[in-house]
Amino acid sequence: MIERTFDFDNTDPLLSLVTAGIGFAISTPLCIWQSRHFVDQLRVLPLAPYLGVTRADDPGLSRTLYLASRQQEVGKLPTEARDVILMAVERLIQKDIAPALGLPPATLWRSMRR
Repeated sequence: MIERTFDFDNTDPLLSLVTAGIGFAISTPLCIWQSRHFVDQLRVLPLAPYLGVTRADDPGLSRTLYLASRQQEVGKLPTEARDVILMAVERLIQKDIAPALGLPPATLWRSMRR
């Protein structure tokens, strides 16, 4: 008998079960994009409307990533790396991920540029 819940470290096995009709999954847009060969077999829905949240930037539905470095150790490298990462993520989400998932980019990304 198959257990009722699974925990995966990789998106492909998870989405292969979902596309086979064995349950559903809550995942991040980036994980779905990583296994985008399954996208045409999935029904992708933004989670916020189903939780009664009306704003995509609700702090209760967010993930924060940090880039840390020691002060004065590598000069401007951390700031420059952050800027390049943010630019790449914004472009990837706006041009590839959001359209492929059929979702507005604002539901997937809110830049915290400082």
